[in-house]
Amino acid sequence: MKQLPRALILLLLPLALGAAAYALTQGYYRLGPVAELPDVIEFGVQDQNADLATSLSVKNVGWQPLRLDHFSTSCPLCIFVGRTTDSVFVPATDYTLQRGESLELTARVGIGGEPGRPFHGRIGFRTTDPRRPEVVIRLEATIRGRIVALPPELGVGTVAKGQEERRTIKLHDLGRGTPCRISRVESSDTHLIRVSEFRAGLPSPESDNTTALADLGEFDVVVLAPATPGQFNSYVRVFEEGRAEPIVNIPVRWRVPAEYEIVPSAIALPRSVGTRLDYSVTCECRSLNGRPVRVDVESVPDKVTVTPLDSPDEKDTVKRFTVRWEPQSGPTPGGMRREKIRMRVTTGDVAEVVELPVVCWQP
Repeated sequence: MKQLPRALILLLLPLALGAAAYALTQGYYRLGPVAELPDVIEFGVQDQNADLATSLSVKNVGWQPLRLDHFSTSCPLCIFVGRTTDSVFVPATDYTLQRGESLELTARVGIGGEPGRPFHGRIGFRTTDPRRPEVVIRLEATIRGRIVALPPELGVGTVAKGQEERRTIKLHDLGRGTPCRISRVESSDTHLIRVSEFRAGLPSPESDNTTALADLGEFDVVVLAPATPGQFNSYVRVFEEGRAEPIVNIPVRWRVPAEYEIVPSAIALPRSVGTRLDYSVTCECRSLNGRPVRVDVESVPDKVTVTPLDSPDEKDTVKRFTVRWEPQSGPTPGGMRREKIRMRVTTGDVAEVVELPVVCWQP
């Protein structure tokens, strides 16, 4: 029993000496510059091509000044590190931190890669910390899979008046990892675009390839051409069961060409020609589809005359006519009168009534 305290001393003495040596080493180490910072920045699950920003804090817990310089990233085009001052991002250069001082940096990261795959990036820089002369901070994330449409955008091109164009859009699951059931497909403009029922595809065989395109199904889009020519932009929305917001928006673009054009498209009389006033103007009605054009005047304003300049040839693609206003008919000096010439324009077998604006003003 008398040897028990001695045995304890012999047992505890190495532990005490080791603890003292460790404390002495740590204390000596902290006499110099010491960098305190994370080894890993974890972003969790993120969308493909997401642009993220996070803070990166570096603190000097040593007694001597700590210097940071030679900042670099694993992808100079998608990973940036610097400081944000007054909403302005300035790339990192070199910094000196005094004892207990911290530096707040901003890391901007573009999450690139394949859906369902991990994302890895790095931020590196040099320090005067003898234990960490070369710092590497890992950036990690998992790229969320998504539903994609092929084609992702529907450019139909030119659709003639009264015609329609049909296209098929396929939906694919790109590494999302969870089942997807399409509840409905909608058009943003039902009077211009019709959408068929969604036709579900066959279940895809199990595969370890998370980037494979799993066939969800397809649907048809029918684009209608309105009577008014122009450029049209719309979209189709795809909804998943249990979600109020669409999971895919597919832009749809098409153009309806005009069958003809009238030049000028509006008339103001009189016109200034040199030093005199001209109370007439020559107009042209041009076919834009190569078909013969015919112009029949149905009504004109009072004291306004329309005179054809071409022979009644059924094969003409251009028809010219003169519009003249008799100034003595008014309005009173300084006054203005707004009128319309009503005419029927026929191109091929398509006829349309058009109104040509006419402004008559009295100098």
